[in-house]
Amino acid sequence: FIRDIMIGLGFSEMFTFSLTSIEDQFTKMRISIPREVVRIAGAKEAKINMVRYWLLPEILKALAENKAKEYPIKMFEIEDIVEIAEDLEAKAKNKTHLCAIISSTKISYTQIRSAMEYVFQSIESPIEIRRYNHGSFIEGRCAAIFFKNEKVGIMGEVHPEVLNNFGLSMPVVAAEVDLSRVLGIKVQELEWA
Repeated sequence: FIRDIMIGLGFSEMFTFSLTSIEDQFTKMRISIPREVVRIAGAKEAKINMVRYWLLPEILKALAENKAKEYPIKMFEIEDIVEIAEDLEAKAKNKTHLCAIISSTKISYTQIRSAMEYVFQSIESPIEIRRYNHGSFIEGRCAAIFFKNEKVGIMGEVHPEVLNNFGLSMPVVAAEVDLSRVLGIKVQELEWA
C-alpha cells in the first residue's frame, strides 16, 4: 500500500544492493561507524565489506548513476536493512525501511516533510516531527520522525559534502523511516546458510 502511495506522489521505485561498503554507508555520509554493523568477514573487495545499515547511501549511489535524467528526480525504496541482535541465534535481524529522495534545483525540507506526512496520514499512523541534528544533513534543516514517542526516522536536506562525496551537484532532500516499528512488522531473524 505504501508503494502505491509513493508512486502516486510521483516517486520511482528503486532496488539497490544489500551488500555495500563502510565507506559508502558511513564515511561518505559524514557519520561515525556504529558498533552494531554487520560486516562481511574476510571481504576481499573494499567496496563490499558489510550489509547495509540504512538505505539512503545506496539511493544516493543510484541517483549518481541517473543524474543525467530530467529533473526533478524522485526515488524511493522499501527494503530490508540488517542490524545486530545479540539476543537472537543468528545475532542479526532484518528490519524494513522506507527511504525517499527528491533532487532538483528548487528543493527544500518542506517538500520531503509534506511527502512523509501524507504517507503516514494515508496509513493512519500519526507521526511527530522534532528538530534534530545529523551529520548527513544540513544543520537546522533536519528533523527526526517520531511514532508513539519513539524515534523511527529522519529527514532533511542532504549536506553538500555528502552530495559531493557521491559526485552529485544538485540539491537533495531525503527521508528514511523504520517501517518495522511504525507498522508493527515482525522483525525477521536472519537465517545463515
